[in-house]
Amino acid sequence: MPRLGLNMHVGTKYKASKTEAVYFPSRTKIIFWLNELDKKLLPSSEESTMVSQQKYIIDRCYVKADETKKFIVNKNGYVSFCLNFLYLGSWISYDLNHEYDTKARIKKAKKANKAMEALKFFWNTPEVDTHAKYLIYMAIPFNLLL
Repeated sequence: MPRLGLNMHVGTKYKASKTEAVYFPSRTKIIFWLNELDKKLLPSSEESTMVSQQKYIIDRCYVKADETKKFIVNKNGYVSFCLNFLYLGSWISYDLNHEYDTKARIKKAKKANKAMEALKFFWNTPEVDTHAKYLIYMAIPFNLLL
């Protein structure tokens, strides 16, 4: 759907939307969600359990909120909302929390670590030229981290 010179890939009933939007709820909205569902929180002595329950409630309320329903663009298309989106290599979360981005970076680093371990024999071989090792490093583990 071209609009203002941009091409939006909207979803239809047969195909999901490639263009996604994110809704950033205000602090008052989040507090309202927590107060509304506070009675459903299980009493816990551990603060970390309470925080994870609150995060679960906020995520659930975000998905069910009227503001995150499919945005109808025209009679045949819509734009869907997402919890997290990738922007310039960093994950941005709807609650502006860095937790999702940190987990994604750790996962990416584990992939690079596995690639380095798989090439352990290659790195320790004295017959292989140092420049060749450099090129392999730039091609595999370095690119996995980017």
